[in-house]
Amino acid sequence: MNLISTAGDIVKSINLSLLSYKPPSIEETGHDVCYLGINAENDHNSVTYCNDLPIGQRAMVGSWYLHPERHVIEYIVYVSISLILICMILPTLSRYPKNKADNMKIPLPMKLLTGFIYTTQLIYKLNGYPGKWTFMMMPCNAVWTMWAILCFIPLPTQAVHIMHQLIIPYTGLALVALATPDTSDLLRKSALVLFL
Repeated sequence: MNLISTAGDIVKSINLSLLSYKPPSIEETGHDVCYLGINAENDHNSVTYCNDLPIGQRAMVGSWYLHPERHVIEYIVYVSISLILICMILPTLSRYPKNKADNMKIPLPMKLLTGFIYTTQLIYKLNGYPGKWTFMMMPCNAVWTMWAILCFIPLPTQAVHIMHQLIIPYTGLALVALATPDTSDLLRKSALVLFL
């Protein structure tokens, strides 16, 4: 257990300023803390108060949703189980016939559209507030990342076939995010302004 505790400390050292709980999405005390100091200090001069963050960033504040030790355990367990399953399942998968590989080629209009949208997304995310680029890992952006890989990175036929199979369920996740957006951090007044 000492090894897991040490690994948890290493994980936590990646960002000592994260809280062990998610701060409230709406100001409750008038001095809600969103981040600790660089070395986990919690004194008045070191912390970052939620009210000091740029508008819209409060909802994106990172925190330790799970304890670092649990991250280590889950990472080891899930990755190990996943690798074992992949090694067991991969040989049993039917191979996509190489003579039909032309059927999976991405048409030029799709390549152009993907290139334009993906480049625009990257520019937008990289020019936002610090850390906004991490939104490229969300389902809707992950779909475009997969399309960009399919369009612009040469892959073996079987890998292209698997990528197409992965895009189908990921597209559903993006649609769910659009159908049920989380607007809990919006104030009523700003929500009205958005709809007007």
